[in-house]
Amino acid sequence: MTIFKKILQCLFVWRVKSSRQEELQRADSIIAFSFGDFEPSVRYIDNMSNSELAKIVVEYASSFSIKTAFVQGEIDSALRDKLHYSELGVIFTADSPKKDGGYPSTREVAKWLVEHNMKPYGCRKPIIIAHPNHMWRAKMVCERFVDEVLIADTSSVPYDKWSVQWRTRNKINFVFSEILTRIYFLLRRWI
Repeated sequence: MTIFKKILQCLFVWRVKSSRQEELQRADSIIAFSFGDFEPSVRYIDNMSNSELAKIVVEYASSFSIKTAFVQGEIDSALRDKLHYSELGVIFTADSPKKDGGYPSTREVAKWLVEHNMKPYGCRKPIIIAHPNHMWRAKMVCERFVDEVLIADTSSVPYDKWSVQWRTRNKINFVFSEILTRIYFLLRRWI
């Protein structure tokens, strides 16, 4: 893919086509990226985005008999709080440690997952679950680390206006932030 084509995708691709049923049958695992978070002291309900992503994790695991899921911490919390955790089997939380104590990037999470968890289990064909507007970058990053990337339908995942991360509160904030992040990832050759 040419650099010009990738630049255009960074600017204009906001939806990724979901994989077909027959493609999803080949999956051996799930990678789920969180989207924002909430401050428990501010409200009593959890992050709407991550709750919906957690439901999709369980739905896909059940539909395709997948017992191994690699999920980012906020989705792990939603699974523990709202859903029957035992439906999945083996779950790994994907918040990779950061030296500076900050929030791990999509690339850091994907790389950490593959190197520390997926390889020992022989998982090389994950279904990617991410917010629909985050899916393109999640897909591009994961393609660097695994044999085949399959895409879940996450069109039901909303933005959460109460997220503590300003960029995940609404589409305008996210698109502005995401374009800059995509360009940065492209310049670093991470996508």
